[in-house]
Amino acid sequence: MALKLNLAWVLVFLLTAGAAARDWDYSTFTFDEVNKLRQSTPPNRLKIYDGVVGRYMKEIHHATQMRSYERALKQCDVLDHAMDWVLEDIRSCLEVEKYRNHKHLRNFEIQLRKSVSLLGAIQRSVPYKDQDALQPLIRKMTYARSLLFKFINNFDEEPS
Repeated sequence: MALKLNLAWVLVFLLTAGAAARDWDYSTFTFDEVNKLRQSTPPNRLKIYDGVVGRYMKEIHHATQMRSYERALKQCDVLDHAMDWVLEDIRSCLEVEKYRNHKHLRNFEIQLRKSVSLLGAIQRSVPYKDQDALQPLIRKMTYARSLLFKFINNFDEEPS
């Protein structure tokens, strides 16, 4: 009896260890966003990420207009950190064929296209010494956009 109970506990422990909850960063996301992200499926998380990226892009744009380049670069670092979660959820969306025509994926791809364009303009407007600091974020957003674009438009499949 004790052996069966111990095996049951080991089994429960191993199953829950693999399905551990993600640790969302409260410095990157608001409390409400974290609660919504925990409860959502990957395509619905992209809708939340759409708002997060839009919020940070607005803050970065405003900071560069006010010539507060340190604040803009700090917000770029936070957005770069958020893009790690975005890429993880994009990869999980790519595994499910039924998400190919999901509207949140299309809307987020459009948001990324606009954001990359705006970051390119911001990169040209910041001082020359700070321009290289924006490049990793631009590269990461371009990569995420290209993954979504190829998946949505069936360019990810190999020709037969």
